[in-house]
Amino acid sequence: MTALLTLRDLRDLCWRYVPRIARHPNARQTRGPAWWPAHEIGHLMTVPHSWIHRPLFGMDIDVSLSNPHAKVWYAYELAAMDVSRRLLLACDREKLYYGYDGELDNTSYDILQSGDHEHARRILRRRGILRTPKTPSELEVKIRRRLYGANSD
Repeated sequence: MTALLTLRDLRDLCWRYVPRIARHPNARQTRGPAWWPAHEIGHLMTVPHSWIHRPLFGMDIDVSLSNPHAKVWYAYELAAMDVSRRLLLACDREKLYYGYDGELDNTSYDILQSGDHEHARRILRRRGILRTPKTPSELEVKIRRRLYGANSD
């Protein structure tokens, strides 16, 4: 039987494939929230390829609704959260997404209420990640394809 995903798998894949410069400061801490690696993999899988090696994946930490880039960044944030949620569910760690101090609890109200959820869905569809891999090897193949594939954008 093939091994199912674990939080350790997500952390290992994050540290191996998500460029250090792109990681959120909270994800750089080894004792940070356990959901961060899933979220960073979510960004890796969703942002335009040209953003992958930029600080914070080319986005800003605190984007207000008045920022001209807010609508786009919020959609990418929602898309990354969707990937993260599905990865955490695949690890049987639902509380890390939905629970107290989980990813959802730590997400800006503006993103959740004003983000374009349909645009986020189109991002997921365009990147081919509407279905989340359930094993470490499947996820690694998808990550490597995203980083090194011919159609990476």
